[in-house]
Amino acid sequence: MDVISMMAKAELFKAGVPLTLMDEWYREIYVEPDVRTAEKEMDAFLAKISLRELMPVLAPYLIANAQEEAIWRTVDWTRKLFGVKMAPTIQMSIAASPMESHFVYEEGKDGEWQLLVNPRLLRDIPVDLLIGVVAHEVWHGYQQQRSLKWQGHSAVEVAKLSSEEKRDLMYALNNMYIIRPEQDREGYASQLVEAEAYLVTNKIRETLAQILTKAYHHGKVPTQMLIALNLTIGKMPICGRFC
Repeated sequence: MDVISMMAKAELFKAGVPLTLMDEWYREIYVEPDVRTAEKEMDAFLAKISLRELMPVLAPYLIANAQEEAIWRTVDWTRKLFGVKMAPTIQMSIAASPMESHFVYEEGKDGEWQLLVNPRLLRDIPVDLLIGVVAHEVWHGYQQQRSLKWQGHSAVEVAKLSSEEKRDLMYALNNMYIIRPEQDREGYASQLVEAEAYLVTNKIRETLAQILTKAYHHGKVPTQMLIALNLTIGKMPICGRFC
């Protein structure tokens, strides 16, 4: 057993996961998480998006030097979309993370959280990806919100949990011990909280493309907006400052 799995299983044991279920819970949190329930939730959230509510979110991305306003609007929009009650503090910082990520989510107490944004890197990615990455981090806020009920519990009778309670507890346990990318890049991406968040990124980008492509064909959005979002209409890529 490697050091990472030993440390993760130690946290699971402290939380009340019996040894007879240890391998199963470890696999479900860190190796092969089942994201199907979360995916259904995501689909329900994303089905609510309309072009009318999307346009004010996208508008700042068409304005030079309005990235901070764009990030604020995107965070606020995705937070409301996912039902995340606590708004984050947002810090624009060149040293956003040791690995120079575009965004870093930091968990605080009682649902508080912070989003660190590296503005130096924002100009280098397509806007639809930028929105997807913001949604990724806001989904972590959603996971944290669901896990709050388990804060302060030293041990839980896991066999008596409902499926939703089990999922909430798994969020809490994964947040107690998160595999860091510098420890294991593949393990970092495959753990429950990250597997769901990466799925959110992909799904919101697909949703944006579907809504805006349909609107484009009906003459409801200007070409300039599609250029800024670096979308593809049919077989013709519409490229702008991010190509």
